[in-house]
Amino acid sequence: MNDDNCINVWLHHNELRWRVVLSTPIFAATIMVGWYSLQKAGFDWQADTILIVGIVAMLFYFILISRLGDYSGAYYDAILVKPQVRKPVFRLPAKLMAAFLPLLLIAVFTTLIFVDLSAEDNSQKMEECRCSLKS
Repeated sequence: MNDDNCINVWLHHNELRWRVVLSTPIFAATIMVGWYSLQKAGFDWQADTILIVGIVAMLFYFILISRLGDYSGAYYDAILVKPQVRKPVFRLPAKLMAAFLPLLLIAVFTTLIFVDLSAEDNSQKMEECRCSLKS
């Protein structure tokens, strides 16, 4: 494979990887909105199920982003005359920064499993608190 083909494939894989990275927060926002609406309505186990689906999806995103980074790195290494690329932000490689986002969202979803926002439980707790303050 000549350099022009390697550069084109490398650019294509970089573009794919960043498309996946940029779609990650959009998908995560839909998971959080679904969790929040179910949690407020009192459907606790359904809300937790949505978070578990989100965790599995973020694991898939992490694997996909890592593999796309590996392919991109392999094609970059095959290029004889390297194109100019920007210096890494904070001296971190782009592959590491891209893979960090799904891992961060996995931590957020795991934390949200333990949060309870159901309306009836919170109003009951507030009433118990008021009764204990009056006594």
